[in-house]
Amino acid sequence: MNYFKGLIWCLNCGKSYNFKNDHNLHIYICSGTKNYGNEFCPRRVVKEEDLLYLVENHCRIYNLKFDLNKIRTRELVEKITVDVNEEVKIYYIDGKFSLWNSTNIIY
Repeated sequence: MNYFKGLIWCLNCGKSYNFKNDHNLHIYICSGTKNYGNEFCPRRVVKEEDLLYLVENHCRIYNLKFDLNKIRTRELVEKITVDVNEEVKIYYIDGKFSLWNSTNIIY
């Protein structure tokens, strides 16, 4: 669905992430990897369903209405960063954040 268009940034190479529909799996790929190869920036993929899960949990914890239109209009999410260890950090408009890696979720 491309809810996070223009919001995801790679902390390794500074490039944005591009949306891709890969056999009905909605993912985001570092454009540095896509355009210049793995030597420029190691391949990183972020699943849209994981990002939606994190945003929905943030809304539940802070008693906010989960609204996909607010993501699209940037009324909820300010930006998302992905580092070299594939740690994802979602920065919200309210000043809070969600931090996710392969073993932990922090709100």
